[in-house]
Amino acid sequence: MAENSDTPKLSADYWDSDKLNRKKDADYLLRFLTGYATKRKKQYKEPKSLVLNLDSKWGGGKTYFLLGFKYSLQNSRYPVAYINAWENDHAKDPLIPIIATIEDTLKEHLSKNQKIRKAWETAKTSGLKIARIAVVSAAKVGIRKVIGEGIEEISDLDITSSGETAGEENNETLLKDVETLLNKHAQNLLDEYYQEKQATINFKENLTLLLNQLNHLKSINLPMFVLIDELDRCRPTYAIELLERVKHLFEVNNIVFILATDTSQLQHSIKSVYGQGFDAHQYLHRFFDRTYTFQKPTISEFVDHQLTTLEIDLSKLIAPFNDDAKKFLCITFKAFDLTLRDISQCLEILDIFETTWPYDHNIQLTVLLPVILAFRKGAHSEEFIQFTNNTFPQSFLNVPAWTGSHYFYLNDRYSRSERVVQYASLAGSIWSRAKASFHEMQDYENSESPENRFVRDIFHEESQKRWGGIIQRNTFSHILQYPELIAAGGQLLSEINDEDQLPHE
Repeated sequence: MAENSDTPKLSADYWDSDKLNRKKDADYLLRFLTGYATKRKKQYKEPKSLVLNLDSKWGGGKTYFLLGFKYSLQNSRYPVAYINAWENDHAKDPLIPIIATIEDTLKEHLSKNQKIRKAWETAKTSGLKIARIAVVSAAKVGIRKVIGEGIEEISDLDITSSGETAGEENNETLLKDVETLLNKHAQNLLDEYYQEKQATINFKENLTLLLNQLNHLKSINLPMFVLIDELDRCRPTYAIELLERVKHLFEVNNIVFILATDTSQLQHSIKSVYGQGFDAHQYLHRFFDRTYTFQKPTISEFVDHQLTTLEIDLSKLIAPFNDDAKKFLCITFKAFDLTLRDISQCLEILDIFETTWPYDHNIQLTVLLPVILAFRKGAHSEEFIQFTNNTFPQSFLNVPAWTGSHYFYLNDRYSRSERVVQYASLAGSIWSRAKASFHEMQDYENSESPENRFVRDIFHEESQKRWGGIIQRNTFSHILQYPELIAAGGQLLSEINDEDQLPHE
């Protein structure tokens, strides 16, 4: 089957990178949609398409899912078209990219089967005629508005500048001309309506004929799927027009539409057109037969997904006692009771920080994460201001759940013992030590506790990277620069600013 030009070629190992178990969703939806489409044909006398709303917030993996679902459908021999609505919202009519993508999807069969080609060409001609009528009508409305305003101005000028008798004669002539134009315009509107109505009938009939012809092929299974992505990012008027086209033109058997949306965002777009008091929820409800939402992932699954998506280099990030960085991120996010949206924003800050980190030595997550959490509350939040003043906030020292179990070798170096570490206390110790110059650090008590050894090793590694281990007087750790670098990275974040609190899920 031909590859849709809107999508990259997908390999057989596509689902290997599935961090959110979306393949399970794909397998389930394939069973449901094919079974439900068949059931609807028996339940209703009139032809019925099936339109599914795939509702998920930004970052929920809608595009990843649709591309994988497309791959699964193709492997099961279903014709499937993928359209990125946002990339195509420059089109004069959303029907045009839908028709173009379906044609591209069926290219192989159109070239081999005359009956299929004839049905499609007739349907395509009718569909493009519908689009042309809509485009021309919209253009006429714009032109009439401009011309109408001009005629009104000229009429006002004639009446005020002429005598009373001349004005009455001019008015009578003008009224007759306007009446003639209105009659002609009314007839044109009727003609356009009948043309569009007939084109719609022809489109549906030949689309049905096309699908029936495809159903006779052993190499194809039906229904045909049309996957539409990024609808909520489109121009509001374009999104509305697309929904109307799908609802009114594709109401035929053996076709399934899946529209990926952030439904709440789409409702805001619709209200921007119809007004804030408009019931956008009810309006959308009439377009969708079913809505599907992904199961909320665990924090571990979501962090894994985000780390892969952002391509964060974990080798630069040091967790307490050199433990697994991803594991420590999850422990921290759970301890501070963050939502998935909060976590996404924290990881975005971490990504920018790691990308712009200007030094060779490693980044200490134990201290960095509290600074990120403080900045997420706002650059003018009390906690972040304390960090910028080189003070570790007391509020971060009072998080009892921020702990982790670690195994340490005892003094004999042969046996190990489990110990619960208070990460807040450890972070406070690192910050306190960083406030001293490297020269002053030499005077610290050389305790052999696991925490002290870990703290000592952090600064030893930094001094080795910076000066080969030779201590420089009056120099301080780059850890103290974390707040400044995070604030600089915050200028790249669209949703985090000084005044606003970030919304939760």
